[in-house]
Amino acid sequence: DIGYAPIKKDIFILFVEKNPAAISIAEITEPELSYSVLEYNHHRLKGQLIQKKTILKHMADDIELSRDELREINNTFASNLFQLLNKFIRHDTSENEQITKMTDDDLEMVYDDIYQMWLLAKLLLDHTERKERISTILKFINE
Repeated sequence: DIGYAPIKKDIFILFVEKNPAAISIAEITEPELSYSVLEYNHHRLKGQLIQKKTILKHMADDIELSRDELREINNTFASNLFQLLNKFIRHDTSENEQITKMTDDDLEMVYDDIYQMWLLAKLLLDHTERKERISTILKFINE
């Protein structure tokens, strides 16, 4: 229930994150959105397409501000993510005949893929700051 799974190691029980990416992103995201990031990944939302779509809408609004930066990092990835967000989350899906033919299970799989892509996008964006520091350090030590 809290996002951790118990793993028994000898006489100890370790609690490890079920989804380290979600925990990591929740730590670097605005507090209001961080709760949504963790909630989406929670088992109680399995099959709850309306709730998942609502959370993904908030996530889409958040990442929109970084669209250009994400394009600079990986244009194909950014294009795919924003197409999915626009076609499945932001716009009325009843207008798309192919989407209306999808089963709830298929839709949930797409929603879950969008969620995972959003997590990756946030990690990529976070890495841009680190990348510059690493380049500077490597240049310094390799001179």
